[in-house]
Amino acid sequence: MKITCFRSGLIIEPKTSPVKTKQQLVYGVLMAFFIAGLAVLKVPNAVVIGLLIGNIGYFVYKKNR
Repeated sequence: MKITCFRSGLIIEPKTSPVKTKQQLVYGVLMAFFIAGLAVLKVPNAVVIGLLIGNIGYFVYKKNR
């Protein structure tokens, strides 16, 4: 349970997530689908890998704007 709470906190951490409401919604939905997809494919540490890829993706998106 502690690990799940810690991982959930990483998704909404201010330094690695969008500030605007619409971007937060899109980011959250994409992260949920991406992590669920990895979990269905039985990828080890799906949540951690999903968070890593999602945060890198948002960083690249933010850098190119």
